[in-house]
Amino acid sequence: MRHEEIESIRRNTEALPDEFSLANVGTVCLSLLSLSLHEPDKPNQLFEPDWLSETSIPNPNHVLQCMLAQLTNYSAGTIDLLEKGLDNPARANCRLIHELSMQIICLLFSRDDFKKYISGREEEASTQIWHELFAKDRLNKKIANIEKELGLDDEIIRESLDGRKSNYKFYSQAIHHSYLACTIGAYSPAFGRDDGSFCLLGGENENIRSTLKYLNFSIWYFLLSFFAVLDKHHNIKPKISKNSLWMEAFMLYFCVKEGYLEIYKTGK
Repeated sequence: MRHEEIESIRRNTEALPDEFSLANVGTVCLSLLSLSLHEPDKPNQLFEPDWLSETSIPNPNHVLQCMLAQLTNYSAGTIDLLEKGLDNPARANCRLIHELSMQIICLLFSRDDFKKYISGREEEASTQIWHELFAKDRLNKKIANIEKELGLDDEIIRESLDGRKSNYKFYSQAIHHSYLACTIGAYSPAFGRDDGSFCLLGGENENIRSTLKYLNFSIWYFLLSFFAVLDKHHNIKPKISKNSLWMEAFMLYFCVKEGYLEIYKTGK
C-alpha cells in the first residue's frame, strides 16, 4: 500500500510541478505570517493590544495569528490530499479555505465586526454571532464592498466574483456529498491518457488540476487582500528588521503574487 501511495504522489506532482510549488510557497508564506503576527516580547505588532478591548484581552494580533494558523493547516492538509490524488476530500477543504480566508479579510477590515466576533465566548453565542456576521450571503457582500473600498483592479474583482459564485456551488457538492460528487469523484482519470481507475485511497488523478488551481487562487487572493487592507485601509507599515519573519513572509508574498500570474495568466 505504501508503494502505491508513493507512486501516486510521484505521478501527480510530476504532472503539475509548478502548481504544487506555488501552493507550497503560498502555504509557507501563510505560516510565516502566522508566526510573525504575535510576538509578545517584541513591540512591532500590527495592532495595539487594546485595539479590540481596553483590557487587551484578547490581543487582536494573537487572534489573527490563530486564524492564520488554521488557514495554514487547512492549506497544508489540502496539498497532502492533492498529492495523493484524493480530489474530493481536497475540494471539501477548499470550500473551508475559501470561507475562512474571506472571514479573516472581513474581520481585518472592520474593527466593529472583529469586536463582535470575539464577544462570543460560549459555543451557542459564538455560532449566533457567526450567522449574524457571515451567513445568508453576508460574507460575499462584505467582500464585494471591501474590494471596492480598496480599489482593486476590475479584472481581479470580476474573477473574484465569478470564482465565489461558481466555485461555491461546485465545491459545495463535495461538502454535501451530492450524487455526482460521490459517483464521479470515486474515479480518477490519468494525466494525458484515456484510462483511469477506481479512486480508493487515492491514485494518479487529473481531476486535481482544477482543485489545485482553486487552492492557489484562494491563497493568492487572500494574500493580495490581506496586505492591501493593511496598507490602504489601516495605513499600517510595520517597522521591521530585515531578518524578521514578517520580512520573509512579505518576500514570499511577492513570489506568490507573480508566480500565480505567471502560471495561470500567461500560461508559462
